[in-house]
Amino acid sequence: MRQLFLSLVIGVVVVGGAGFANYHRNAPLDAELADRPYARYASADIEALLEAHTDERDRIRGVLSKRGSDPTRVMNGFAAGDFDGKLDAFDKFQKRNNVYRQVNVIALEHEVEIEALEKEMSIRKRGLDDPLTRIWRRIRTF
Repeated sequence: MRQLFLSLVIGVVVVGGAGFANYHRNAPLDAELADRPYARYASADIEALLEAHTDERDRIRGVLSKRGSDPTRVMNGFAAGDFDGKLDAFDKFQKRNNVYRQVNVIALEHEVEIEALEKEMSIRKRGLDDPLTRIWRRIRTF
């Protein structure tokens, strides 16, 4: 009886030690949970934000696509000695390019927000916002 109890204790210690070691070995699994700016938001709010950012990004992309594909065409067609015309064309090009850059920055900011919102939704769909699920996943992942 004593030998059975000792074997049981050793088995529990070995399994517990292996689970503890595996838990710490799998700590990088929780790296994606480190930076979650939308963790306190409700899922319905996240879905509404995601839809709003996606619609705004698509609208901005539509504006960018309507602006034309060759902004340098204003620089062409001047005589070699037409310095004032070239300066005016360059000024128009710079203004147009700055507007394009500003609009593109706004579109990229929406992309970053969309990525963060999709990451949060993915975490919630997999159930990783629950601490017990996270702990169980770290213990049983080999």
